[in-house]
Amino acid sequence: MASFLIAPTGQLSQVPPFPPISLGFACAMDLITSLLRLSSEKAFYLRALQIASTLSLMNANERKPHMRYSLLTPFQLLSLLDERNDLVNNLKLQSLNDMRKLQHMLASLEDHNSLVMALSQADMPWLCQLLKTALHNGASIRTIIHMIEDALERGYRPHGHSTEANELALLVYRLGGSNLLYTLSKRLALPSLHTLRSKMSFVKVMPTIGHISLETVKKNVQDVVIAPRSRVDPLIRQGISLLIDETVLEEAAVYLPKTNGVRGLCWTHSHLIDPILYNYQSAINIATSLKAGRVHLWKEVTVVGAHIFSEDGLYPLLAAPTCKSKDAADMEFMFKTVVDGWQVAGGEQKVGPLWSFATDGDATRRKAGHRFFVKKQLPITSSLYGTLSNLPGLNLYTSDGGMTLDFDYKHIFKCEHLPIYESMSIVIDIAFCRL
Repeated sequence: MASFLIAPTGQLSQVPPFPPISLGFACAMDLITSLLRLSSEKAFYLRALQIASTLSLMNANERKPHMRYSLLTPFQLLSLLDERNDLVNNLKLQSLNDMRKLQHMLASLEDHNSLVMALSQADMPWLCQLLKTALHNGASIRTIIHMIEDALERGYRPHGHSTEANELALLVYRLGGSNLLYTLSKRLALPSLHTLRSKMSFVKVMPTIGHISLETVKKNVQDVVIAPRSRVDPLIRQGISLLIDETVLEEAAVYLPKTNGVRGLCWTHSHLIDPILYNYQSAINIATSLKAGRVHLWKEVTVVGAHIFSEDGLYPLLAAPTCKSKDAADMEFMFKTVVDGWQVAGGEQKVGPLWSFATDGDATRRKAGHRFFVKKQLPITSSLYGTLSNLPGLNLYTSDGGMTLDFDYKHIFKCEHLPIYESMSIVIDIAFCRL
């Protein structure tokens, strides 16, 4: 590269190029100082300036981090300025990112505060279920707040199924089937059939067709009692109390497709005919027997259930239609069939022993109960004799299997209070009462 210098006369003169040398900055300065000292001639002065400019170009990119700015060359200052610009840009970008994160955190904190305020002030049903469902679906805090707002504004209406709603849905299902329940559940917000099955145990009791048989009781014990309790520890056995009562039904014969028979005939006389429909003549024979009075339609159904102590609920074991013309011998046969069916089905080994049989206030059942359950006194070898023998007036007579006769206290209270009501001229279950 050519260099130009201004001569003392004011004219430009070209200085011949000086070969580059690889000297340090300090050595070059010492050399320049030496040349200036040796001679003050113009040629040596110009040559020294050329050497200084060349060395400054060579050392433009070589600077110390803490060197003064006044000692830096223009090239070094430009390089330093570029570095500072890059640093400023990076800091600006970092500040923008931090500001965005801060805004997001503030918005999230505001959403949480809004959620807490909504939970503290909102008075809506099934709030916990709404939150549980929303969190299970991965909803955000803002989405949950919107759901609560919709619930408060009646845009979203969660319905809790109470015991009354479940019982009403069960009644609808029993009367009209699954289609009616589906229709009413959409209109009246009743629980669906799936919800009922998850909250209740649906069991099918085999009805009695014809005469009461041991197989019918055995199948009901296995399907209604033992099968639903299959998860219970078999070593845990509770006492069982059998209960019996009757309920009124509509007098009508009903076809049962499962057994291809006619249901609705009294069990005490249905053994006189064949209730199975083999052909058209079988239906004619049943109708002829009903007209002749040899067999009757049911007026009531006798239900025998098992109650397990320490548990709520009842397990139906027998549903036998009756025409109200039974005697004590028929009831005694029913008691024996139910007790034997429990033993044969394995109820005593898998569930527990039979302790008592509770009847209502019917005189026929009481007479049969005394014949079947008041046979022999509790033996001295029994583990309960030492305790019960010291209780005066306690009935120590049991059946052959150790069962005692019990009564439904509801009927006992009703029988005790009925004379009092009659003396006061109170008519029960009628709107008009005269005191």
